[in-house]
Formats: sequence, structure tokens, C-alpha cells
Amino acid sequence: MKKIFKLFFSAVTVLSICLATLPINAFAAGNASISFSKQNPSVGDTITATIKILSDSMYGINISGSYNEEVLTYVSGASEGGAGLFKIADSESFNGESSKSFTLTFKANKSGSSSISVKGQVASGIPPVDIDVAASATISVSDASKSTNANLSSLRTSAGVLSPKFSASVTEYTVNVGSNTTECKVYGTTADPDADISVSGSATLKIGENKRVVTVTAPSGDTKSYTLTIIRSETDDTDSSENTSGTGEIPSALETVVDGVSYMVLKDISGIKLPNGFTASERLYNNETVSVAMDEKGLFEIFYLKSADSDTAYPYTYDQEKNAFKRLQIITQMEKEYIVAELPENCSLPENYISANVKIGDMSVECYSNTEEQSADMFYIYCYYNGEFGMYRYDKLENVLQRYPELEVIESDVETVSGNGFLDRFKSLSSNAKTIVVCLFIAVLGVIALVVLLIVKLVKSTKVSDYDLLEDDEDFESVTLDENYEIVDNEDEK
Repeated sequence: MKKIFKLFFSAVTVLSICLATLPINAFAAGNASISFSKQNPSVGDTITATIKILSDSMYGINISGSYNEEVLTYVSGASEGGAGLFKIADSESFNGESSKSFTLTFKANKSGSSSISVKGQVASGIPPVDIDVAASATISVSDASKSTNANLSSLRTSAGVLSPKFSASVTEYTVNVGSNTTECKVYGTTADPDADISVSGSATLKIGENKRVVTVTAPSGDTKSYTLTIIRSETDDTDSSENTSGTGEIPSALETVVDGVSYMVLKDISGIKLPNGFTASERLYNNETVSVAMDEKGLFEIFYLKSADSDTAYPYTYDQEKNAFKRLQIITQMEKEYIVAELPENCSLPENYISANVKIGDMSVECYSNTEEQSADMFYIYCYYNGEFGMYRYDKLENVLQRYPELEVIESDVETVSGNGFLDRFKSLSSNAKTIVVCLFIAVLGVIALVVLLIVKLVKSTKVSDYDLLEDDEDFESVTLDENYEIVDNEDEK
């Protein structure tokens, strides 16, 4: 018994020492935020973005960030910056603070919006443990020299009638439809042909009120919103016939709206040069036969859409489930055509790669950048070429796109749990914190195993002690025990 208690005491002592040497803030939380000196800057203005980091006893930071280089030009404040990326690495100015701020300076060079995002680690605690931090904020830049006209010249719906009648100065409308109307599309035309338009909210209607918001962005960056409240009744006593707010025109089945702009889906694409490896085919869209471009493996189906004020047709992919079109981006290099694709939902890149944007020709292409790479001119794009998907590296300086098999896409077959689950929390920890959690888990398992062993030893020891008492009892001169220390009836042997 003494040996067992000594063993148990030694194990507890060792575990206590191990726990005592661990950082007390191994699970400390980190937080980051971004604020701007001007909320509505104009082209030519200087803007400061303040990145504030919060955590326990900080002793260093290493974060990477991105911004829209078309809208903003990096000036100063980071360890390095330019070409849509910046880095902040600092360990000298930290002395255990719980709050630290960094100010970056940008110049607004074009109207539009830019999201500034940061992601990385802060060294927190004694000894320091890497804690993940991330933040994002968006700023809009206007151009005073450009038109500020953010009005609509027309507004209509595929069902119901606008109330009141449309006027550019009126921004609130109501549309009543019957219960059998399950969809209502919104069409708008900008007063300034150079203005942009977008429509938020779902075209699919539920019973009751449905909100659709039409937002117009003037060339200057000024915005104006028109709100439509579409009321679908519980009964079919409301006139839900499709119309265009009293004009008597019925929208074509081939008419669609993408980002607030009206397009026609082309039925004939015979005069259009198709991407390499694609041939013309046919399919049904809204019960109309239209021509599409198909690749040999059937991985891509390309529709061609043309707006009313343009003679140019552009390639789009179509998500039938969402009933939505998305502009297809094709990068041409030395007569080779690479289709920009999205990573599959079950795939990702290593943690040191962050989302970014790069300007290629007149396109702003979604891509990735390596936070550990010294060059800020290298970007990584997932593309489809010659029947295969893969990662490509784009050299912005030399305008060259090359296959890059060295960057492997990580596939995950593990189902993710909810955002509050243990697995998500564990994944959010730094490498050091993950190691600590694993060590603690192993230590707990060791203690449990030791306790179980102690209980088994105590049970067996108790049975042996009972046997010792029997030996000292005069009434039991001859007692036999089996292998489990159970008393064997001697009468049975006789």
C-alpha cells in the first residue's frame, strides 16, 4: 500500500509541476479592429487606417494585410507594403502591453471601395504564445470631379405595380402581389450611364413582406438607395399579373438582372469566338432554347449575356439552384486561355496564404498571396486549363502566368462542426497552444489510468487482508482460497 501511495503522490507532483510551468494564458484571446481617419474620403485625400490589437501581455506581432490597390496607394506605416499587400512585424516596441495600435497611411487615387484586411499572430503571455488575430473594414472613396448623379431613370418589377408611381426623387415603394406569385424581379436603369447599380434581397417571395434594395453608385462614389417592400398576400385576391409598372410591357424570358444591370441571354452565339477547347451546344433556359459553350469534359457551361446599351457579349456561368449568373474571367497568355475558378468548398490552401486581388488587364481577379514570401509581386490563382484544374502563379511585374504544382490544394473530408464547437476552437489556437492542449489531454489520460490502477490494487489488497484475518481466527483452522482469493468450501472436497 505504501508503494502505491508513493507512486500516486509522485505522479500528482509531476503533473502539478508540468501544469505550473505552462503559460497561464495559453488560451488567451486576441482581438483586432480597424478604423479610418476619414469615413467619406475623396480622390487625392490622405487616409490613415489605425489597426488596434488587444491581448494579454503582448511582446510582439506578425500580421499580413491586403487592400484594393486600384482605390488606395500605400504610403507608410507598415514594415513593408505595396501592390495591394502589407506586413507588420514588430517585437521591439512591445513591453507586455494589453493594447497596441499601428497607423498606416494611404492615398485615395480612384473612386470605389476598398476592404482592408489583416491576419496573423500576436505573441502574448510569459513565455509568449502565438495568438491568432484578424480584422477587416471597408472604406469608400468618392471623386468630386466626376458626376454625383446617383438617381434612377426607371424602376420596374416583374410582378405587381409600384406604389407610388416611380419618381427619381422617391426612394420608398410598395408592391402588392397575390399568393400565387412566388418570384418578383426588380429592374432599374441609371440616369448616369457611367453609374453602377446593384440589387440586394432575394427575388423569391415568402408570404408577407419582402425587402429589395436598389443601390446606385455614381461615378463620384456617391450612393443612393431605393427600397421596395413587396407584399405577398396569403390569398390570391391581389392582381399579381406580370407588368412593368403600368407600361404594359412583359419582360422577356431571356431577360435577367446581374448586379442590378439588365442583360439578355443570347440565343445564338455563332458569331462569338469561344475559348479554346469549347464547342457550341444547346440547353433550355426559362423554357427557351439557348446556345451555350461547353468544354470537352462538361465541367464548364458558358452563357453569353449582352446588356441593352452594349454590343459586346460577355461570358457567364449559371447556377441553376440559385438562379444566378456570374461573370467568367479568362486570362489570356501567349494565345493560351486560363479560366479563373473557385476553390472547391472542401479545399483550402496552407495557413500562410491569404485572400487578395490583383489587376490583370481590365479585370480585378480574386487570388491568394503568400505572407511568408519576400516578393509582393507574386500572386496565386486557381485556374482551369486544358481540361484540368490547378494552381498558377502570376508574376505581376512581368505579367506572366505559370503553372505552379508546388502549391498543393488541401482537401478535407472531415465535416466541420458549428462555430462554437470544440473542433473550431481548437483549430483557432496557435501551434503552441495546440501543443499545450494535447499535452494536457495526455496528462489527464495518464492520471485516469493511474487512478484505475490504484483502485484495482486496493481491491486486491483488501481481499488479501481478509485472508490474513482468517488465518488468525481459531475457528478456521483450514481454509482454502482459489486464484481469485475466494474461499473454497472444504466440505465439497470431502
